[in-house]
Amino acid sequence: MRNLFHCFVLRRWGPAWALLASGACSLHSQAGRPISTDDAAILAPGECQMESWWQQSAGLRQQVLQPSCNFGGRFEWGGSVTGTQGSQSTAAGLGALQLKWVPHEAEVDGWAGGLTASTSQPLHARRTGDASGESGPAANASTQTLTALLTLAPSSQWLLHANVGVSHRAGRSKGIWAAAAEYTISDRCGVHVEAFGEHQGRTTLQLGARYWLVVDRVQIDTSLGRQPRSDGTAGGERVATLGLVWVWPGQ
Repeated sequence: MRNLFHCFVLRRWGPAWALLASGACSLHSQAGRPISTDDAAILAPGECQMESWWQQSAGLRQQVLQPSCNFGGRFEWGGSVTGTQGSQSTAAGLGALQLKWVPHEAEVDGWAGGLTASTSQPLHARRTGDASGESGPAANASTQTLTALLTLAPSSQWLLHANVGVSHRAGRSKGIWAAAAEYTISDRCGVHVEAFGEHQGRTTLQLGARYWLVVDRVQIDTSLGRQPRSDGTAGGERVATLGLVWVWPGQ
């Protein structure tokens, strides 16, 4: 379920929340961790999963728990809780809910499309303002995103994903985009490369790999990338993630 929300929505609104944003199986179980670009696929009916990951960049640490379930039909429901710690003993939390709709799965030599809608809310207020100049109600406003998804399956080993969307917060909106290519090496492991960014903003580049300890049930993953600096200044910074995914089959 991990998607553009964790990549952009919070980074735009200043350093205090930047950390929150900086996250060969059957086709339906591709994408997700550690890829930030979302796929046009959902869990099988009755399935649930828990994605969790740790992220480190420029002295900032982030931990995320992100459950999702398909209770039946073509919808996947999900949520997330994110905690962050800064290099100057600052801390923040965020909660989010998401609904994902995909009318059909991508077959080999085919494609699939879908939509995601999400809303997020800070779980507790920041103690001080940040470089964005926001304070008071604006600093703790909710964020809504709407994203269109496209997945192409040119072969049984390759999947290509593209996202285009918009995020809205405190009366302001901005376009977001992402693109990824993932390659399945075997029934247990795969790799990916991706790029994502904001309209008229700088681009984040990322490489990642995953390995199924138990195929389609328990996965470990990691990624390494370079993203715009979280304090808004020129240049980039490294970002690394390490994650674990559990999938529970339907009845």
